[in-house]
Amino acid sequence: MAAAAQAFAATLSSDQTSSLMQEYSLANAEKWSNLPQSLLRGGEARIGLQLSTLSADQQKALATLLQTATGSATDEGWDEIQQLWNADDYLSENGGG
Repeated sequence: MAAAAQAFAATLSSDQTSSLMQEYSLANAEKWSNLPQSLLRGGEARIGLQLSTLSADQQKALATLLQTATGSATDEGWDEIQQLWNADDYLSENGGG
C-alpha cells in the first residue's frame, strides 16, 4: 500500500500535494462531509484535492491506491466505491441531489 501511495503522490504537482495534505484540526474536520456538494452549507467548497482536477494518469494511480487499500471483493471495497461514484453520476445526470 505504501508503494501505491508513493506512486500516486509522485504524479501530483506541488499545488496538488498542498491541497491533498491538510492539517488535522477541528476546523478542517467540521468542513468534511460525505454529502453531495450541493447539500453543504450554502454550497461551501470542500477542502482538499478535487478528483475532477486529476489527469487520466493521476486518476489511474489513485484507483490503484484505492483498490490496494480497500480490496477487490465483489460489492465491497473498490467495487463499492465505483458503485457509489456511478450512483452519484447517475443522480447528477438525472436531476437528483
